[in-house]
Amino acid sequence: MVFQEELGLPRVFALESDYGEALLRAERSYVADLAAEIRKGTLEGIGMWRRFYDADGGFTPGEDSYDPEWRLLDDPPTPEPDPDR
Repeated sequence: MVFQEELGLPRVFALESDYGEALLRAERSYVADLAAEIRKGTLEGIGMWRRFYDADGGFTPGEDSYDPEWRLLDDPPTPEPDPDR
């Protein structure tokens, strides 16, 4: 928009630039919101995704990964009771 003002051009000559800036703002907002959902653990399916990439005994997608109750994978694991207590 600066070049528009400097050159004294009507807004129509800056529409493409304005549109590009609006897309970048929208993309940045989308990615920030997505990252926040991942950090909070509220992104649907994040539990299943984490198990795909779990190096400590995750499962292999396509082999033993199908679970009709996949949403249950999003629930945090319940800690086992301590037998010494």
